[in-house]
Amino acid sequence: LLRWVETHHARQRSPLVLVIDDEKSFRETTRLFLEGGDFRVVIAADGEEGLELVWHETPDLVLLDLIMPGMSGVEVLKELHGTHPDLPVVVVTAYPETALMAEALNYPPVTLLPKPLCKAALLKTVHRVLNGSSAKR
Repeated sequence: LLRWVETHHARQRSPLVLVIDDEKSFRETTRLFLEGGDFRVVIAADGEEGLELVWHETPDLVLLDLIMPGMSGVEVLKELHGTHPDLPVVVVTAYPETALMAEALNYPPVTLLPKPLCKAALLKTVHRVLNGSSAKR
């Protein structure tokens, strides 16, 4: 029994978080914050790259910038909602009062986290969303 518990525990993996943001400094800082909180992290510089990563390994949570060149965060949300409707998404934006943000809320489960963000707020939100607390809709 003890051996089973050890091997079972060893197989459990930390939650995987996908960060999609066009700002390299934001991606790298967010990666450091999350990895320090025992999360596995993959990063994408735009929506297309992010969607491709989702096809390879579905993350437990997506942190998504709202305004990016190419595909906007809303366009990424539409794609994700069509293929992974229960995948939680945290929209991280410096522009929470835009029409794009209002449109993003039509693709639940979505939570808003305004930029600039601090490590404590990021980790608290990620833990809350992954533990099943209700998302803002």
